[in-house]
Amino acid sequence: MGKKKVEQNLYSHAFSQEELACLADAAAREDLHDEIVLLKVLIKREIERDADEIGTQSEDGTPGKKVDPVRIARFVAALCHALKVQHSLKGRAARVFEEARGLVLTEIGEEHGIVM
Repeated sequence: MGKKKVEQNLYSHAFSQEELACLADAAAREDLHDEIVLLKVLIKREIERDADEIGTQSEDGTPGKKVDPVRIARFVAALCHALKVQHSLKGRAARVFEEARGLVLTEIGEEHGIVM
């Protein structure tokens, strides 16, 4: 059994069929759009959840939970990283497109006797 086969099956038993299908769809995409949206939603939920609890008191009279800046900072750091990777992927895709476009135009030009 090859290395690739082992890697694909190493954790597959831990996922449901629905999760495996989602992972296959995600692997086919070449961007992080969904992950970026998810991180933004998680940040919003975390801030709203904490905001709802600020100023409240528990049954024993202790103050409600305060905003956890470390937790929110982790979400924001993950979002920034995902945005940076997304920007890098778009840049690489744009360069590949420009190179391919240039080759096509050069070939068309050469076929018609036009030097680019």
